[in-house]
Amino acid sequence: RLNDQEETERLANNAQDMGLKHRINWLGAIADAHLASLYQDSDFLLFPSLYEGFGLPALEAMSLGTPVMTSERNRMTRAVTPGPPYSWR
Repeated sequence: RLNDQEETERLANNAQDMGLKHRINWLGAIADAHLASLYQDSDFLLFPSLYEGFGLPALEAMSLGTPVMTSERNRMTRAVTPGPPYSWR
């Protein structure tokens, strides 16, 4: 199992290989006071966890109108359901 730093590096390398690294912000830990503005300014929240029991970030993002993409292999499918298509900014 990879630690957080190794996993971040692996994902960053994948993003680089796909030509997407310049479009992804790797933010790390965020203070609660800044979360709402980050969710609102985001095109979507990517929540790919396979083992998360329940993800508050997805609910927080949806409560602010931010679309969420999540894995179908975790418990988030009970809270995140398919919705209408969104317009990209």
